[in-house]
Amino acid sequence: MLELFILSLAALLTSAFTAALGQGGGLILMPILAGSVPGSALIPVHGFIQTISNGSRALLILDHVHWPSLKPILLGVFLGSLALIPFVATINWEWMQIFIGLFILYLTWGKGLQIRNFKFASTKGFFVLGLLQGGLGMAVGATGPLGSALLLRRGLSKDQIVATNACIMLSTHILKVILFAGIGIAIWEYWPILLSMSLAAIAGSFLGNVIRNRINEPLFAKIFKALLTLLAIRMIAISLF
Repeated sequence: MLELFILSLAALLTSAFTAALGQGGGLILMPILAGSVPGSALIPVHGFIQTISNGSRALLILDHVHWPSLKPILLGVFLGSLALIPFVATINWEWMQIFIGLFILYLTWGKGLQIRNFKFASTKGFFVLGLLQGGLGMAVGATGPLGSALLLRRGLSKDQIVATNACIMLSTHILKVILFAGIGIAIWEYWPILLSMSLAAIAGSFLGNVIRNRINEPLFAKIFKALLTLLAIRMIAISLF
């Protein structure tokens, strides 16, 4: 009972954290959940809880979703999830996380990224992001900072970033849960954890929404960049050490 309370509290706080600042909650929740759920079910159980968290957050600020960015990402997420299933067990995900971390740092602090007229903060770029989100989400588990960095690069407002990224991660986690269920990973035996943490995540979305409304745009941008930087460095450090 105490364990379930701690997990629910973690779900509430991490959901509020993401709703307020746009990212980070899923990554924080993953190692907490790992202490109670076996590795074989960790990613789909985490994905289910994040589906509820991101879904509730998206509904609260649906009017702020930046659809021109979202549509190509969703297409990429779907194709990326399907394409990577045969290769999940063969890719060195530790080295992949180093690449992602460095890419996030470049998008956050570097100059405009362009390769032969290919801009990452464009329709084609967002489609590529979707492919990465969909594919990497099958193995890495929490890929939100990658989308956050690119949405920041596009110059969206705080509400647009939070709403659009919530929809991106919602689609990623839904597909993840469906595909893991399709290969025989049963998560319903953890229904007390799923129910309790999902309800807590919804409450966290409401709490975080209130907090974000009290943060002005300049302050949000500074906190957002700092948080992206910390998350990217964390990904690199975990892979190296």
